[in-house]
Amino acid sequence: VIPGSREALDKMIRAGYTIKICSTPRAGLKHTEDDKYRWLLKNFSKPIADSAIFTHDKTIVPGDYLIDDKPDICGSCVPVWKQILWDMPFNRQTNGVPRVKSWGEVLKYFKLE
Repeated sequence: VIPGSREALDKMIRAGYTIKICSTPRAGLKHTEDDKYRWLLKNFSKPIADSAIFTHDKTIVPGDYLIDDKPDICGSCVPVWKQILWDMPFNRQTNGVPRVKSWGEVLKYFKLE
């Protein structure tokens, strides 16, 4: 669990944001979605775990923002969301996308801190 994530998600929910965890199942692993769901249930809350979306194509998921560490998210649709890039060593060459390094920065981005 990334430090500050629980508190940040709780703060965003209290501020009126709808939070959906969107995750790509690992190819070839039989129980990936179940494992990810159980991890969310253990580390966050039942509402967050129950609303999780598991898909290989995040472009089909509606929303205002997608916080993700993958710099180039491709799929079958033009995304309706704006991406916020979670900073990682492998994506540092990507420019032109808002970037965050902590959940505190996420809260500042949404003007909640």
